[in-house]
Amino acid sequence: MFFIEELWNGNIRPNQKAIRKDSQYHKLIHNLSCETEKFLEDMSTEQKKQFDDMSLKQAELYNIESRETFIEGFRLGVGLVLDAIGEYKPQLCSIGEEE
Repeated sequence: MFFIEELWNGNIRPNQKAIRKDSQYHKLIHNLSCETEKFLEDMSTEQKKQFDDMSLKQAELYNIESRETFIEGFRLGVGLVLDAIGEYKPQLCSIGEEE
């Protein structure tokens, strides 16, 4: 099956990854979770609601940024492929090759 078909069929999901428990990412997310819990303990109900609203907006911004970065990376990759298979007439040629 072609790569594009796999992507279309949902068999390739670049945005879904498992987190390795021994990774720096796992350690950071665990620490952030613990610190957030401590932070929320001293907040009023209204402050917690405000914090949740702010966190949702921040997550939405992160999602937009991640999507844009993915699209730009994909476009750059396709550009590289198009350059590689496109017509290119080098200024230098190998010895014995027609000039």
